[in-house]
Amino acid sequence: MNYNFMRKPDVGATKEQLFELLKISLKDNGIKTDDAQLNRIYRFACQTYAGITRYSGEEYVTHPLNVSIILSEMGADPNVILAGMLCDSAAKGNLNSDKCSKELPSEIFHIVAALKIENKDLKTAPEEVIQIKLAERLHNMRTIDYISDTKKELKIKETIEIFMPLARRLNCKKLIDELNELAAR
Repeated sequence: MNYNFMRKPDVGATKEQLFELLKISLKDNGIKTDDAQLNRIYRFACQTYAGITRYSGEEYVTHPLNVSIILSEMGADPNVILAGMLCDSAAKGNLNSDKCSKELPSEIFHIVAALKIENKDLKTAPEEVIQIKLAERLHNMRTIDYISDTKKELKIKETIEIFMPLARRLNCKKLIDELNELAAR
């Protein structure tokens, strides 16, 4: 498997290693972020997903960190990348909307709040939401071996029917190629 994004997508990387990789990716891709804000949102994400694990056994926060790294590699807007660290906060995190609105800058909060959209409704979602959902799906497809065969089939079908047309709409060849390859295996 040739990963088009993220130089080192190791399963088992710690949140600290992934945060360092995110900072390197931001720098390498010429994306400027406020260091204090980046650190604050990272800590907030760690608190939001504290005590939650993925099917692989990894801390859950490693998933949104991988999403933010992919977004950085895609050249997304800094606010989209920072919102990516909270991509599952509504569904998986220990977070309520009031706390989120107090902790996050408004432009990031609005992106995070918009992520509650159902996959079937993504066609009409703002581009920032689509970018995050695509990066999230890419990381989920990379780690698909940790879920049941029934869930795998569903995720592959959704990837082909919902996410591939969105990737084509964004005209991101690397993303299209990698999602195609992952869905075909």
